[in-house]
Amino acid sequence: MSIIPVFEIGLIIFLVALVITISVTFFVRTTPTDKPFTKGPYPYSRHPFYVAQTLIFLSIAIASASWVFLMLTIIMGIFHLIFAPAEEQYCLKRYGKDYEEYMKRTPRWIGIPKLDNYEEV
Repeated sequence: MSIIPVFEIGLIIFLVALVITISVTFFVRTTPTDKPFTKGPYPYSRHPFYVAQTLIFLSIAIASASWVFLMLTIIMGIFHLIFAPAEEQYCLKRYGKDYEEYMKRTPRWIGIPKLDNYEEV
């Protein structure tokens, strides 16, 4: 028996990622198409689905103690680093000032939203 319960740690990370994914899905489906996503997990990350995907792969790597899944997690993380700025440029063109303000107060990956001049978009 190992000292660190790796399967349980992986399971907890997976459950957190699952909650984020469900929340993202709900808020994406309920946000009007002419507005950027700013509710649910979106005040904490401009890309919560990418964060959740990475956490799911990481949780599988930990729970199964698999270096293959760890490598896949790293590769996926690199793709997220490449695609996130392009997605943000698209959102800037589509939503304009609303998205620009959202970017000023919301971290790209994960963190505490900046509450200065906070307005609900």
